Amino acid sequence: MYDSTNRYSTNATETAIPTTDVRPSQRILVTIESAQDGELVVKAFPRHKIKNAWRCQSRLAEGDRVEAIIDGDILYVTDIIFSASMNQTLMLGGKQYKKIILQAAEIEITGSKHIHCTAPDISLTSRISTLVSDTIHQATKLFFFRARHSYRQTEQSDITRARHIIHDAQQSYSLSSEIGSIKSSAVLKINGNQIHMG
Repeated sequence: MYDSTNRYSTNATETAIPTTDVRPSQRILVTIESAQDGELVVKAFPRHKIKNAWRCQSRLAEGDRVEAIIDGDILYVTDIIFSASMNQTLMLGGKQYKKIILQAAEIEITGSKHIHCTAPDISLTSRISTLVSDTIHQATKLFFFRARHSYRQTEQSDITRARHIIHDAQQSYSLSSEIGSIKSSAVLKINGNQIHMG
């Protein structure tokens, strides 16, 4: 813990420290351990409950070396000095928080293996959006697309399969190709006030 020279003590082992020896708002260095029931504890303060301070929302784990402040019977962890395992999950916030806001001129999220987002409702608002991928899979019960202008270009095959396909053009509809074919296994109907062939 902090000594009179305002430096952390270098004691290798931690023993129970009387609460009266810790001044209010005094910062201490402790190691997180796991009790038999799986609850996280600090050997030097066995009767104190461990909680994350507002500025430290990382999930604690056994073996973490942390900075903490004692308030009554609660030991608030303010910072993680050393993480016992870099493979553990880093958790920001929790269910008790209504909203988490990140604000910056540029925000970059990089996942070397996978990025997963889960929510009942996801909204993306942007003036320009770009999505680049080798393969895109979309699976949904209902897909609704609305745009003022739509343009799609495919270099190879463009295949659509459905039980019913309806194209409705209010003014004009045009099909153009070098080689064309229309096939129907049952009935083929062509209706129009004027039909021009050739």
